Amino acid sequence: MRQLKDDLTASLIVMAVLGAVTAVMLLLQANQVVHSFDLVRDTNAIAGQPPWFGAISNLGILSWAVAAAWYWFAYALARPLAPPALLRCLWLGGSYSAFACLDDLFMIHEHAGQLGLQSGEKVVFGLHALWLVVFVASILPRIRNYRWLFLGLSLAFFGGSTLVDLAGMKLAPGMDHRDVVLVEEVQKLAGIVFWTVFAMTTSRDAVLILLRRATLHGDPAREGRGIQATSPALPGSRRQSEVSLMESLTDTPRVAPTYSSSGQPLAPERGAHARLD
Repeated sequence: MRQLKDDLTASLIVMAVLGAVTAVMLLLQANQVVHSFDLVRDTNAIAGQPPWFGAISNLGILSWAVAAAWYWFAYALARPLAPPALLRCLWLGGSYSAFACLDDLFMIHEHAGQLGLQSGEKVVFGLHALWLVVFVASILPRIRNYRWLFLGLSLAFFGGSTLVDLAGMKLAPGMDHRDVVLVEEVQKLAGIVFWTVFAMTTSRDAVLILLRRATLHGDPAREGRGIQATSPALPGSRRQSEVSLMESLTDTPRVAPTYSSSGQPLAPERGAHARLD
């Protein structure tokens, strides 16, 4: 019954959001800003262009969305258990991925100048750079525990793409503009893909490690209990008679063993890092 109540609440929230979006579209149409017909159709259909126009750009947007989903899903799972450093990594990574996705989807950096921002494109690029600096700074003290190669390649390709975008024709004055754009976009796509791979592997490792370390307070497979039986469900509700699970995460340098249904210990999965905190 409680689950049904929660589902109804979530459904009402979704319907309220959809209703608000519809109301905004109708308001814009009533004030002759833009017709709702142009807001619900595909951009290539409106422009009368083939469906493959902008395909590489669309792949990049999808990749940003995937990265944001991985980061935030891992954040939601790890939030009751993980140390603050790991939570900052997951939250900042997800929020930057979502911001970059919206930037590419609506071409914010291209149209920032039209919104009254002087040197608008450079302002948006500066915001990208600042966000990435904060993200890297948040994980730098423990960078060896992360998949740093993927992150390094991503940042290198982002830097190359930005350099070409800001000074492409100056770097290669005799080069055709379309070729310059190709070099820029290929580097950008490579950066997005490596960023997404970093997001997927980091989020996966974080969840696996947190689940395994949760067994430090018991063996769910043998005792028939879930992780919630020995870990706090909400902040402030930890049992005083037990050692804090957060303390175990931050102070214990090993990964706790997991067991099969027959009671045999399972070897740690290859590829999962031992520490992400």
